[in-house]
Amino acid sequence: IFETCIGSETTTFFDPGPFGVGLAKGSPSEKRALEAVLHRSHVILVTADEASKLTQESDPIEAGRKLLHLRDGVTQWVAIKLGGKGSLFFQKGRSHVQHTPGFRVAVADTVGCGDSFAAAVAFGYLHKQDETAKGVMELANAVGAITATRCGAGRNVASIEEVKTLLENHNKRQFLQNGGSGIPAALELLRYTSKGSLEGEHVAAL
Repeated sequence: IFETCIGSETTTFFDPGPFGVGLAKGSPSEKRALEAVLHRSHVILVTADEASKLTQESDPIEAGRKLLHLRDGVTQWVAIKLGGKGSLFFQKGRSHVQHTPGFRVAVADTVGCGDSFAAAVAFGYLHKQDETAKGVMELANAVGAITATRCGAGRNVASIEEVKTLLENHNKRQFLQNGGSGIPAALELLRYTSKGSLEGEHVAAL
């Protein structure tokens, strides 16, 4: 499937999750399948624990770098989810590893947070892939944070207006404290859609 996507110039995203990571300890054919998908993914999204198990690197920064530079791979971005601590971002052609802090919210349930985060990353990649992803990670963290304040996923995930409000309020505090963050870029990204939820187009995800 991924080879077909690559051949048709469709952007591919891969979030292996616990099941995918389990393949790393599976049969030889399962290991080869996992490796093939990783190599054919433009964007890889993992938790710090998943990154460690996939690469055998305990340091999430080294794990992220290894995922980004798989031999003969097409990967352009790697995003490592750190929960309340935010995220790590790796981009092909850039040596700098970007850490974007998370947002402080009252957590009700973490179900759907990873998928919401992934949706925001996909949205940002499709609209801003040639520019710095500082705003994309701020956006993804914000979407995940809002979703964490709800119970369950589905219709309970973050809406654009809620994400925008969180970003704007946080941006004011950041500016007053020390200025400089990816929030203005995240707010700029939101101008690309007028819908009530973050949805990507022309994307294959697994």
